[in-house]
Amino acid sequence: MLFSNSISGSQFYWESYATLSLPLLILADRLELRDEWRLRNRSAFANIWSDMVFGISLFLLLYFNQTKVALLKFTGYKIINNVSDTGKAFLIILITDIFLGYHSESGWQTLIEVLVEHYGIEFDQATITIFICLVPVIVDACVKLWVHSSSQL
Repeated sequence: MLFSNSISGSQFYWESYATLSLPLLILADRLELRDEWRLRNRSAFANIWSDMVFGISLFLLLYFNQTKVALLKFTGYKIINNVSDTGKAFLIILITDIFLGYHSESGWQTLIEVLVEHYGIEFDQATITIFICLVPVIVDACVKLWVHSSSQL
């Protein structure tokens, strides 16, 4: 047995870390933070580029296949027109309650945090709270106005 008194990797790390001088420790921490920051920036930049490529690809596919898009729209209109008015009202209420219900504050917060982190933007909890307090209420009011105005016809 070559190493009878073996130590774990974390113990070795901390023992070797403790023997370094303070300026070297600070330099090591700074280099580690720099590498983490660079990795986050690269990830955010890659996400932006991949989203742009996806958007351009989708636009080109839709633009060059307009007959298939028209067929898809026609099928959607037929499906929607075959649903009764009660069914349409139920679907509108269900969708608005899922996305705009006041009970889904954690859902909005999770969605915003995922989107913000996807693009590498730092977020402030107060800003997210204000967004959650205002946007669902405004969108809900607009949907109710739209339903009310379309029911008057």
